[in-house]
Amino acid sequence: VAVIFLTAGALPGVALLAPLAALVFQALTPHLAVPALLPAALTVCLALPALVAAAGGRQGVSLAALGAALAVLALSFWGAPDASRPRPADLVHLQDLDAEAGFWLSRDERLHPWVVERLGGQPESWEAPSYLGFPDRVARGDRSPAVGTGPEAVMVEDLRREGRRLTVRLRSPDGAPMLWVEAAASVQITAVEIAGRRFDLADDELTRPLRLGLAGLPPEGLEVAFQLPDRWPVEIHLTEQFYGLPEAGELPPGLIPATSWTSHSRLVHRSFLR
Repeated sequence: VAVIFLTAGALPGVALLAPLAALVFQALTPHLAVPALLPAALTVCLALPALVAAAGGRQGVSLAALGAALAVLALSFWGAPDASRPRPADLVHLQDLDAEAGFWLSRDERLHPWVVERLGGQPESWEAPSYLGFPDRVARGDRSPAVGTGPEAVMVEDLRREGRRLTVRLRSPDGAPMLWVEAAASVQITAVEIAGRRFDLADDELTRPLRLGLAGLPPEGLEVAFQLPDRWPVEIHLTEQFYGLPEAGELPPGLIPATSWTSHSRLVHRSFLR
């Protein structure tokens, strides 16, 4: 009787936590799977009193049953990927027009053989530049020639009274759906104005390069102004993002694109000193 009541009392919690565990795992991806196991562990803990009662107070039997339940949960998360439970894979192609070179990149800690093949078979560890917004080190494939027009940063106005207000027109001649902007100077950029709207930067935003994501730029481009407290040049990194990697071929069964802003995208980078 005790087992029936304990099991019935645990069912509402299990019904709530079990779907949550699956959703958290999908949102965080296998890179952060440990936090996803917390709701799964809570689900198992709800069943622990019923296990103890069913074992008649014998702790060894209860712990063995608990261990088996945890093993089943772990295998459900880390089992071999297939079409019904695919594994995320990260792949990016970067065309660096400054270096006149193109590279395949991946942020995966454990590289799938399909990704390794795209990286040329023997990828190297590479310290990614800050303008990509990637982790410190990523896997990089063979070097190839860079192609593409690349983004533009055309000077519009340069006012040098009481500091400096630099206005540039940012444009993507090839019509990239997303343009990433990183701006840095020897002094801190204190404000940015986008299409006539001014944004003053908070104190915690003054110690790092300014990074913007501009989606859906019009063909004529967009005016962006940077305000500085002194007359220093501004280094502007522009990175176009084009979705999809048709030249990489189709993903094999068991793999899906990783859930990041730039995964399975083609990036075209160019820097400007203004």
